[in-house]
Amino acid sequence: MKDHKYLKLAPLFLVLVIDTMGMGIVFPILVPLFMGTTDSILPLGTSAATRQFWYGATLVSWSVLMFIGAPFLGDLSDRMGRKKVLLLALGGTALGFAISAFGVGLKNVWVLMLGRIFAGFFAGSQPIAQAVIADISTEQDKVHNMSFIIVANCLGFVFGPIIGGYFADSHLISWFTFSTPFYAASVLAIINAALLLYTLRETVQPKEGVKLSLARGIIVFKEAFTNKKIRILSLVLFLTEVAWALFFLYIPIYQVEMYHYDNINIAHFMSYLGLLFAIGLTLVIRIFVKLMRLELIVVIMMIIMGVAESFITLTNENSLWILTAFVTIPSALGYSIMITVCSNAVSAQEQGWIMGITSSVTAAAFGLSSAAAGTIGLFGAAVPFVTAGAAAVLSAIILYLWDKKNPAHTHRNLLTDTNTQSDATLTE
Repeated sequence: MKDHKYLKLAPLFLVLVIDTMGMGIVFPILVPLFMGTTDSILPLGTSAATRQFWYGATLVSWSVLMFIGAPFLGDLSDRMGRKKVLLLALGGTALGFAISAFGVGLKNVWVLMLGRIFAGFFAGSQPIAQAVIADISTEQDKVHNMSFIIVANCLGFVFGPIIGGYFADSHLISWFTFSTPFYAASVLAIINAALLLYTLRETVQPKEGVKLSLARGIIVFKEAFTNKKIRILSLVLFLTEVAWALFFLYIPIYQVEMYHYDNINIAHFMSYLGLLFAIGLTLVIRIFVKLMRLELIVVIMMIIMGVAESFITLTNENSLWILTAFVTIPSALGYSIMITVCSNAVSAQEQGWIMGITSSVTAAAFGLSSAAAGTIGLFGAAVPFVTAGAAAVLSAIILYLWDKKNPAHTHRNLLTDTNTQSDATLTE
């Protein structure tokens, strides 16, 4: 009987792994694609400011459309059923990556942007797959089943960048180009869809009365900062994610400019980040929750993260890799615990609402950071990292003051709440 349950979860586990791999595949080549001189999508004489602008615009287009599309697809899955919308999302993702590949081959940044817009809007398969896991889980095995989400995301982001980096290496295979990783991501999405078409059964009864609105993401984001119960916590979550996103999005630019990293070097570094996340979410978090309260963990982690980010440009190449652990692991713990703290702040009947809030806040933080990563680096290599560090420390101060004013706030067990509520994603 237990084996039968695992068979039902297997295709959903693969959806999560392959979906994260699809995102991780393209990250190692985005910076060389815009900042490089030999394989750049932009003309050779393009200024650094213009290159960083287009890099940021490409990231923003994906983030903004995900911000709009993810809640819309979530509502659509309630109205049409999970399976149909999952297939739609994966089909749209495959098309978006294929268009991007075509744009890279043509060296046309507008076609690349169009592909990123398509891929961003349909990047809703992960939360829907998580909803399916929740649908088919019992109260007894829900925590265990949801823990697969963390494992799947970590695996996808460890192996995705490696695949992307090597698929763009013409020295490995002569016909590999910077288009190849995008085509690979498209094929992965199609494989995903084929697996689900033949293995997944519908888990919810479609509801005719569900209202659809492309403005849902904006409405939910507004609620995050106007609702008295969670507006301070939403601000803290927003700052912690800005602190991570600025680092994550700018560090490849810094490595290309300072250490002349190519797509292979960036792929190895991105996979290293995925490994650090896995260590943080599976080992380190279990140690800390036995020693102190949730809010205090976040305060300490954000201070460590802020200090580490501020010193990034004062290190050499080898020290940077070591210091990165003191950015990535605290970020993993901070995000997971803040999701739980937000969940603890509302009633059981409001859990769906608060998870929508946290997803919206995270997506907005990445969208804003995507725009900033493409511009503030022009003011100096240290500026993005110091800004990220300041955001982390500010989040710690705000949470500490909030916690002191809310002594009656309940502190439920993290290992239960985090596994049932958090998706622990790396790029949102």
